Amino acid sequence: MSHLHRHGVGADSTQSEDASLGLSGLGEEWEKAHPLWNAEVLLILQHHQTSAAKKEIPGTQSAQAQQLLTQTLNYVRSLNNYHSQNAVEQAQEMLRGHPALDAWELALLNNLRIDDFEECITLIPTIKTKIDDGRIEKEEMEKILEDLKRYQAAS
Repeated sequence: MSHLHRHGVGADSTQSEDASLGLSGLGEEWEKAHPLWNAEVLLILQHHQTSAAKKEIPGTQSAQAQQLLTQTLNYVRSLNNYHSQNAVEQAQEMLRGHPALDAWELALLNNLRIDDFEECITLIPTIKTKIDDGRIEKEEMEKILEDLKRYQAAS
């Protein structure tokens, strides 16, 4: 059984849930990995860019390295669905109250920009399994999706 917790959010995943997320067979290192929200990746890349600009990171001064970093940063910025760090923190705080969802499911909920419940259970089958098993209620999941949309729309 994998133990994927992040920021106090999440619950143990069963091997069948790992398999339905496509995680089975990826090795022990993968089980210890923490999935990131696009907003978190953006923050990391922005910090890296700032450090590179100050020449604190060896090997980042070349024009090619700077161009690659800028392109990657622009791409991740286009995928980010939060307008402020405060909105990200509020979404994370809200999700702490739903321990039935593990860190992988939370990252997928955020990164896939899921519009409604049907899309949610289609794209993340482990959530449907948890609803079917009674670990989370359909209404609770719908409320989570509504709240995420609200935080994602907040400036």
